[in-house]
Amino acid sequence: MPFCRYRNQIASLRAAVLAVLSVVLLVPAQSAAAGPPENLPRVIPSQYIVVFKDNVNTDAAANEFAGRFNMSVLFRYRHALRGMAIKMSPALLDRLSADPRVAYIEQDVVVFANAQTLPTGIDRINADLDPVASIDNSDDRVNVDIAILDTGIDLDHSDLNIYRYAYCKDTSPGHSVDYSCVENDPGAEDGNSHGTHVAGIAAAIDNTSGVVGVAPGARIWAIKVLEDNGSGEGSQVLAGVDYVTANASEIEVANMSLTGSGAFQPLDDAISEAVAAGVTIVLAAGNSQTDVSQVFPAGHPSAITVSALSDFDGKPGGIGSLSLNFGSCIENLDDSFACFSNFGSAIDIMAPGVQIRSTVPGGGSAYKSGTSMAAPHVAGAAALYLSQNMGASPATVKAALLAAGDTAPCVNGSCSDDPDGIQEPLLMQGCTDTDSDGICDVDDNCPATANTAQTDTDEDLSGDVCDTDDDDDGLSDSEEGTQGTNPLVADTDGDGLSDGEEVNTYKTDPLLADSDGDLLDDYDEVITYGTDPLTNDRADLAPRGATDGMVDVADYLVLTRLVMGAITATGSEVVFGDLNKNGGLDAGDLVLMMRVLSGEIALP
Repeated sequence: MPFCRYRNQIASLRAAVLAVLSVVLLVPAQSAAAGPPENLPRVIPSQYIVVFKDNVNTDAAANEFAGRFNMSVLFRYRHALRGMAIKMSPALLDRLSADPRVAYIEQDVVVFANAQTLPTGIDRINADLDPVASIDNSDDRVNVDIAILDTGIDLDHSDLNIYRYAYCKDTSPGHSVDYSCVENDPGAEDGNSHGTHVAGIAAAIDNTSGVVGVAPGARIWAIKVLEDNGSGEGSQVLAGVDYVTANASEIEVANMSLTGSGAFQPLDDAISEAVAAGVTIVLAAGNSQTDVSQVFPAGHPSAITVSALSDFDGKPGGIGSLSLNFGSCIENLDDSFACFSNFGSAIDIMAPGVQIRSTVPGGGSAYKSGTSMAAPHVAGAAALYLSQNMGASPATVKAALLAAGDTAPCVNGSCSDDPDGIQEPLLMQGCTDTDSDGICDVDDNCPATANTAQTDTDEDLSGDVCDTDDDDDGLSDSEEGTQGTNPLVADTDGDGLSDGEEVNTYKTDPLLADSDGDLLDDYDEVITYGTDPLTNDRADLAPRGATDGMVDVADYLVLTRLVMGAITATGSEVVFGDLNKNGGLDAGDLVLMMRVLSGEIALP
């Protein structure tokens, strides 16, 4: 790396224009959780990361430099990269960089932390349906190791399977002489809550209380690289990645829910080495509503970078209802791209990141939001995959998770509120999907027929594409069940109109041949005579008592049926129909009715 790299950084420091590096945790504005200080310089004065060339022995070089330049060595990196973190006067940079063993020097950075029920995130990605996760309130633990590089973890939390823990802090009491993360250091306890929350999303134990994680009971390595107040140093994060690489024979997955502005080459290099050693690295995209090309380590090509989905209820379809103020934006759309999430072509996958319930210090649980919450969903999913595919490379794990993702997770199909217009898939876990439409049978309104849009026009819980109609009468079987008609008979009431025609076209009763009770079947009224099947004009045989004030062909038909004895007249019908006033209903009445209808005579 040319000397101009750190020279330019020092000049920028003097100008005080470099951005602040922060880990990614976003909480609602009304939350009591504090955000990071504003407008602080990103770099740490007189503190540097010295990266050696590949063939250099870290300890030998560090010892020599410490003696020659009277510098303080804070960390020594032997696995993810060869190098050291040091404190020394800037005046020595020229001499140190000129040494042929030095690849490049970069100034150290400041790091800030800001932000059993079935959590909505677990529900939304169908982790509860994954046969490998086997979430059933029974403690069957996933046989994979997940490292959480964060603010530490509550080491006594009953819902977390803490396997190993280490504190990456050069000034910790009793720090070992090898300048690395100190195992079994009680300083690894989480005094912030961020790391404990992240750990629970990835791997909370499946039992009868608290919450459950994506990979229940997986062994957690608590690697504290940030302090309880949320502040830390880039050199600490580097030490954490170096520690993970040193233990790559045991650690399969590492989650890093932290993001900084600009670039930090030593961390990028370290992540590359950790992945090369076989560790699947999962990174949060960040919450600054910017392209991931402007932050690090998000977007690292060998890792999995995760953006956030806003999901309020754990179900697809945009049916949840919340309104959350995150300070910089308000999120009120269920199943949408989270308003705070970073975006860009370097993002690989999406996971739930809004109002996620998970573990916190003290044994309880709480809700938090951010891409910090989205990333451990993916870390847990990677662990599940590896539990069934031991030895799979990080590239294979990444490809498998992306291939299984839901490519249309938002309420509008594609996440149109994603600023980059690129639809990254939503993380999805195993479930039964008979029609292979990306929607699990348990949530699919047409489990045997592809119905990606889940359209259900009649709101009968059976999607339009699978609403069957066995009798071909225009009503689906499910609609017939609602109407009470026979799904195997096209004309349940036998009036000549199909059930579908009666319900959808004429609005008549498919269970009654004569919907208005005027002794004319619905078919006769709408097809033969053109009368209203919903208006009773049975007694409309004279001006008195007429329901529509007129005599029409329907009245003639009623009178004909009465005269022929097809139906029995009521008292009022005898009065109204006896047009010749002979005390009964006979052919003479029919003749008079015909003359009335023809307009030859008028009723008296």
